[in-house]
Amino acid sequence: MKSKIKRIGMLLLFGFYAAGTVADEARHSHQQKPKAIPQEIKTLITQEMQALQQGMRELIPAIVSGDWSRLEGIGRQMRDSYIIKQKLTKAQKKVLQATLPESFKKMDQVFHSSAGMLSDAAKKRDMEQVVFYYSKMTESCVNCHSQHATQRFPALADTPQVTHTFMSECNTMRRLAVALAGGDTSSLCGDGEELEEEVY
Repeated sequence: MKSKIKRIGMLLLFGFYAAGTVADEARHSHQQKPKAIPQEIKTLITQEMQALQQGMRELIPAIVSGDWSRLEGIGRQMRDSYIIKQKLTKAQKKVLQATLPESFKKMDQVFHSSAGMLSDAAKKRDMEQVVFYYSKMTESCVNCHSQHATQRFPALADTPQVTHTFMSECNTMRRLAVALAGGDTSSLCGDGEELEEEVY
C-alpha cells in the first residue's frame, strides 16, 4: 500500500513538473517571438541597410587615400540615416519603435553614433580615430546581423558577440591608422617585440 502511494505521489510530482515546464516554455517562446514588421516598413529597412552597406564600401578607399572631406560626408550621411528618417511617416516610426527589439535599437544607436564620431574624426584629420570608429561600425553590423538577421546571413548564426579586442597596441588596425597618418609604427609594440611581416 505504501509503495503504491509513493508511486502515485511520484507520478503527481512528475506531472506537476512537466506541466510547469511546458507552461514555462510556452511563456518563454511567447516572450521571444518577434513582433511582425509591416511589409512597407521592411522594404524601407532593406533599402536603408543596402545604403549603409554601400557607405561602408565607400569608406575604405576614402580611408586609405586620406580623403577627409569624403570621410566626413559619408560618416555624416550614415549618422543621419539615408532613408528611414526621410521616408517614414510619424505613424510608421511609432510602429517601428514598437516592433523592433531593444537589442536591435541599442546596436543601431551605437552604429549611427560611431558613424557620427567617424565624421568628427575626419573633420579633425585624426586617422587613428577614423579607423577606430570604422571598426566600431563593423562590429555593430556583425553583432546585429548575428542576432537579428541570421536568415539573411546564416554563417553568422553561431557567431559570438564581437568586442573591441582590436584596441591592442600591436593591433594591425592601430598600426594602419598610425601609418596612414604618417607616423612611425615601430614603437607601437614594446621593446624587443617583432612585428610579423604580412605576406600578400
